[in-house]
Amino acid sequence: MCDLADVDGDAVALAGGKAASLGALIRQGFRIPGGFVVTTTAFRRFVERVDLSDDLSRARAALDSGNVAALRPVCERLRARIAGAPLPAELATAPATMLEGAGNAWFAVRSSAAMEDGRDDSWAGQLETLLWIPASGVEQAIRHVWASLFSERALGYGFARDRRTTDAPAIAVIVQQMVEADHAGVGFSIHPTNQDAGSLLIEAVHGLGEAAVDGAVTPDGYELARPSLELVRRSPHRQVRSRQRAPGGGTCWVPLPDTARAAPVLLASQIRAIGRTLVDLEQRSGHPVDIEWAIANDQLYLLQCRPVTALEAPAATAGRAAAGIAGSVAGIAPPPSDLDLTTIHWHFIHRRRRTPFFAGLYFGGIVRLAIDLGLDYRLDRLGIFLDAVACDQAAWDALAYRMALRFDDDLGWFGRMIERCHHEHAVAEAGWRRLAAIDWGSADRATLADGIAAYVESCAVFSAFICWPVLAEIELERRLHARLEATFGDGAAAAFEVATDPVRPGSVLEERLELLAIASELAAGHPIDAALARHTERHGWMKNVGYVGELHTAEHYLREATAMAALAPEALARGLRKEQADKAHRLADLIERAGAGSELATLITIANDLVYFRSYRAEIFYRSFVHVQRLLAAGAAAVGVSPQDMLYLLPDELIGALRAGELAPLDRIADRRRGYLYLNDAVLGPLIYGGDQAIRRCPSIDEGGDPSAGDELRGQAAFAGRIRGRVAVVRSLSELELVQPGDVLVTHATNIDYVSTLHRVAAIVTEEGGILCHAAVVSRELRIPAVMGTGNATKILHTGDLVEVDAVAGVVRRLAQPP
Repeated sequence: MCDLADVDGDAVALAGGKAASLGALIRQGFRIPGGFVVTTTAFRRFVERVDLSDDLSRARAALDSGNVAALRPVCERLRARIAGAPLPAELATAPATMLEGAGNAWFAVRSSAAMEDGRDDSWAGQLETLLWIPASGVEQAIRHVWASLFSERALGYGFARDRRTTDAPAIAVIVQQMVEADHAGVGFSIHPTNQDAGSLLIEAVHGLGEAAVDGAVTPDGYELARPSLELVRRSPHRQVRSRQRAPGGGTCWVPLPDTARAAPVLLASQIRAIGRTLVDLEQRSGHPVDIEWAIANDQLYLLQCRPVTALEAPAATAGRAAAGIAGSVAGIAPPPSDLDLTTIHWHFIHRRRRTPFFAGLYFGGIVRLAIDLGLDYRLDRLGIFLDAVACDQAAWDALAYRMALRFDDDLGWFGRMIERCHHEHAVAEAGWRRLAAIDWGSADRATLADGIAAYVESCAVFSAFICWPVLAEIELERRLHARLEATFGDGAAAAFEVATDPVRPGSVLEERLELLAIASELAAGHPIDAALARHTERHGWMKNVGYVGELHTAEHYLREATAMAALAPEALARGLRKEQADKAHRLADLIERAGAGSELATLITIANDLVYFRSYRAEIFYRSFVHVQRLLAAGAAAVGVSPQDMLYLLPDELIGALRAGELAPLDRIADRRRGYLYLNDAVLGPLIYGGDQAIRRCPSIDEGGDPSAGDELRGQAAFAGRIRGRVAVVRSLSELELVQPGDVLVTHATNIDYVSTLHRVAAIVTEEGGILCHAAVVSRELRIPAVMGTGNATKILHTGDLVEVDAVAGVVRRLAQPP
């Protein structure tokens, strides 16, 4: 072990990248909290005594084969052995010697692996940091940091970056005095998104910087111009809590007072001090730097300094940001002609037809923070490529990591987010009703533009809830499966089905029950015109998903009610209500067996709510269309197009045309009707190509699955049952009309616009979606056997194939055709 101030900048192999950097900064006169380093030599001596070689070999084999299931128990065993093995005598006494005289001091215990903080790999967040540790807890904290080298997260990161910690494990640990930060955060001497060397970026939070680094709080952002260090942009975000020292050690969340919530985190003098430090550090090191900093009693401390990693020529430079969508249609600069999307690894999300207008609403807030959820939900790049929705894989993985941390930190967070969404919906719904009450037919262009702009802005809030629930489902399934298996053993599968069978009625069930009530009135000979009109206004949106096509009409619902009236509608409604009551009873019983108030009971409750929420948070957009259709129709007439053609403009294009007194570009609309590519980019803003350009520029998107598979597909059973039937492959909404009664619907993924078809199918088979997804919800509500997540069903099966759907085992088998 050695004093941090004695570590030389070249001592990376001995003290790790982080300690070597901090030691060099101390000698250069920067303010660094004092401390000592437990060297890589000490770690290797410990590992030799414990002998981890067999488990390290197993970990290497699991990584090489991609067998995550085999890696998990190996990692758990490695960490347990490190936590439980005694330290060699020379190591056991060394921390105590270094801490002599520490008294009541508190410490930060941080990793400093040899491969950390380099030019190629930052290892940011992969290894552990423990804060506010008392002197008595430092030894155990050191073990904890050592063990983090063998987490699935760290091993997976190293493997992906070709830096395998299983080959030559080496980790040093820094023990530093804690800084009780008033404010903290990060800083980059180059803009990390657009790589503009003419600006630098600072992000700041109240309290400890842990909240900013982990993405648990949306920080204030400050962009400074170089060399003047003038503030050119502040991105304020209302922070309601901060990470602070917990009374017994460690950290906890503390609500911020109202006065702090609205004020900027940093003073102008503090912003400039951090900016000067960034410039100084870059000049000394000869490369762009990324720092973590803290301010305590108005003193600036450096906690970390490393090179900015992954700097390379971006696909489009910052100067082309001005080529995004401008206000007026005539004044819109064309999208970059040299934009290359093939260099990005695109993560496939799902396939669904949507209009450009809807795309602008639905995804408009995902690359900017329109609302603070206590989680940075942004994706740097998200697009619609013809009909496929995809995002940057790296951003998707980063959001998944933030999602896991959020659940680690606070399980109750999810329930609060559902209520937050309900609250925002209630506020927006009231505004939409006010828009619906206005006579837009006589409004002038400026008034129409203002009305549409108000609608667009109200929708931006709900973009915050679009992508992270999908990752929440993945994370939750993993946690819930593990806890149920540990608690119920062989009964875990049945318990999981109960946990994920939604008790809160979704829109499908609500609509069916209301229509059955109308059918009962019709069967009794009572007038139903008023009830049908209310039903149409309330549920007509269910046909208009993605703002494609017309709304359901009263005539449509009259036909359905007439058919229901001949089928004992009151008995059917009682049956649906009883099924829902039985679900609630089974769920309550499961929660009681799990232990009311336990973590497992909380996970079960969250899972049940998530199934409902996955559909609800997207349906908010579809519902809104009912209230604004007359507004949008008036806007379309003012720019000289039909309401259907208007939907092939982006919202900003329509608003711009209205304000400029221009007509809509018919050639552009015609191109986009053939197909369009829409990209929402954090740097470039929204971009759209139509027709041949869209088809030519669409990148390759790996949708997974093996197109050479045989006659048997496997997935997850969402609702149990066995059925044989004829396949109807549906790749777009227009093909739904071809589905015949008794068919087995095979599609990539379903959504609410499939509902009108599902009542006549015998079974559902999808490529995407877990058993919490929308298709699973509907299959359970309608009691239709369903197999989810086969990965390649539309590639293997063809319309007309005869199949057996075994939604007990989760298997779909293609059968020989009868002679």
